[in-house]
Amino acid sequence: MQELRGTLGDDYQTMGRMSIIEEGENKSVRMAHLALVACHTVNGVAAIHSEIIKNEIFKDFYKIMPQKFQNKTNG
Repeated sequence: MQELRGTLGDDYQTMGRMSIIEEGENKSVRMAHLALVACHTVNGVAAIHSEIIKNEIFKDFYKIMPQKFQNKTNG
């Protein structure tokens, strides 16, 4: 979170959305966030999936580390 704060400053709302730990009464681990932070790259199954990942699901992450997001298909 310190690294993220260096990038986002005091934008606690965005940091909360990006946190690996879901805060609240019942804390839980956001496994997708953990995988995204730990992995080298993120790949959609098809171009449309890659766009959904970048523009909706992980848009906060994409703004900070766009180099992680790729689109490669086997077809």
